[in-house]
Amino acid sequence: MTAQSKQRIHDLLQQLGLSPDASLHDVKQAYRQRVKSLHPDKNPGQDTTAAFQQLQHTYQTLVQYYQYGAQPPPAQPPSHHTKEEITTPVSFANQAPKPPPPIPNPVIKQAIVCRHCRKDRQGLRYRCWQKVTGLIIITQHKQVSGIWCQHCSLRLALKINIWNLLLGWWSITGPWHTIRSWWTNTLGGKTPLAENSKLEYRLALQHISKSRFNEAIGHLYWLKHYCQNQAMQDKVNQLLHQLGDPSEAVAQPPESTHFFKSQFILLSLMILFISLPILIWQQAFEPLALVSKPPISANPIAPEAQHQALYRSHRLGSHYTLDAVALLSAPDINSAIITRVGQYAPVNVVSKGPQGWVTLSTTKGLQGFVAEQLIGFGNHTIAKRYQCQQYPGPRPFNGELLGQHNGKKRLSIDNPHTNDAIVLFRQQNKTVQLVYIYAQQQIHVQRLPNRIDNIIIRYGQFYNHACRTFTANLEERKEPFTIISNQQKLQL
Repeated sequence: MTAQSKQRIHDLLQQLGLSPDASLHDVKQAYRQRVKSLHPDKNPGQDTTAAFQQLQHTYQTLVQYYQYGAQPPPAQPPSHHTKEEITTPVSFANQAPKPPPPIPNPVIKQAIVCRHCRKDRQGLRYRCWQKVTGLIIITQHKQVSGIWCQHCSLRLALKINIWNLLLGWWSITGPWHTIRSWWTNTLGGKTPLAENSKLEYRLALQHISKSRFNEAIGHLYWLKHYCQNQAMQDKVNQLLHQLGDPSEAVAQPPESTHFFKSQFILLSLMILFISLPILIWQQAFEPLALVSKPPISANPIAPEAQHQALYRSHRLGSHYTLDAVALLSAPDINSAIITRVGQYAPVNVVSKGPQGWVTLSTTKGLQGFVAEQLIGFGNHTIAKRYQCQQYPGPRPFNGELLGQHNGKKRLSIDNPHTNDAIVLFRQQNKTVQLVYIYAQQQIHVQRLPNRIDNIIIRYGQFYNHACRTFTANLEERKEPFTIISNQQKLQL
């Protein structure tokens, strides 16, 4: 190998950013990295065709150098040469290197487009759809085949599945064929491999003619993985070689099939909408005894001896039941049951009875006795919304922290409102701490968590520890808030 040839190899290695002692693996790796940045499809606003072709020429020259000792492969020797003479490379140092194969420029006689929209869109595929019509005894099958794009395929699959769902059941074997065709159409229809192999090759040539090399490489690698025809494999390898043996990583997939899965949800909703009128029609003509609500099961409960009644001055008035209760005719657990009232039912406490009993009236005007610990305080709608099904518990003290997450932040809070308030400190949508503030009071709160980004302020009466909210006169608002310094003040 002459000094001129060595210098030329060093120059080619420097073009790829490699040292003179680089291996063939380093050359291939550097080529793959540069071909992605110089490919014409990756640079729509620049003309990189000349640089791309020069990179291919440099790569092929270096491959010949590493494979044949800096020389091109020898021609086939005459039959009288010995084995040593055949395997010994012949010097071609003074000859010009073999130029890279030209980029193919096929001529497409007829463009391949979607059968419906007549456009060259992504996901063109030859598909066969199953259409079923039930005629009492006979079940008609019709196969709709053609080339459709991804968007039109989804619309056509929905249309044919609706047809099958409405008209495919009305025969003896109709339900079975309808379910089978629905499953086939939902997964994208039948895609024959032979027809789609020819289509993929024609699409690859069509994309090459329009200089869309990434799409063409995607179709070619699809054929390389799925086509079993050896003649087609040879054509694919020849085209890939003419394109510079690109990596599969730069290929754009010819089709994404996940979009057909949305039909499962759409068809399920369709079946639900069709079934709802039938169910409503059946219930409208059923006897009232069959559709009546089951009776409320509630046993009489005596007042607890250790129970301490709260809010004694607010006990009378409109409240709600904490659980299903039995309304008794006398303040005795063994007395007769007048009626039973369900959970979160609105009731009116009329008077306080002896030894933990209260007298209440229902919305139907019935009066009786119930244990006081079974009646909550406040509005039944608020209680049902926040699931306040326990007795409220004592009122928290002013400035009490009701959450479990603490920090090092301090804050002054002023509540000029006529009702008590609770402030919910939140991180995004999660409540990390609560503070209880009395009406028309100002407090200094310590040990608040860090990274607070919003708060919820609630005003009201009858704070319930179980559901951590007020159950009467509830007012609520949400606003963004961040604790910046320890001298910061919050005006409610």
